[in-house]
Amino acid sequence: MWAYIDFGLYGVTDESVPPVEGMEIQPGRPLVELRSQGTYSEDYRDRFTEMDGSMRDRLTSVLERGIQEGTFRDVDPERTAEFLLTVLLGGLFRRATADGVDVDAVRREIEMVIEARILNES
Repeated sequence: MWAYIDFGLYGVTDESVPPVEGMEIQPGRPLVELRSQGTYSEDYRDRFTEMDGSMRDRLTSVLERGIQEGTFRDVDPERTAEFLLTVLLGGLFRRATADGVDVDAVRREIEMVIEARILNES
């Protein structure tokens, strides 16, 4: 799950997730530009809907497996995956379209949410 979170927040940095200190973070601008086409092109919208579904399904599977193994609490995997995906895509968009985004602070907040709501304390 952390690999998905770091990929969404930090992007790809020389094949490293999470990024290695000192490496330039790829901003994701091409993806944001392409995704914006979905606001008026049904073909783009369909493709990104499919991609989102795939990412949500993978996160859901990770959560389901973690619940079965006792690592995660008995949360609603689909709803939780939807939340995480939305936060991660928000991170991607903010990194691509604004300067000064404190991605490390966002990751720390996500860690606290995951610890408080998802990770099993036992």
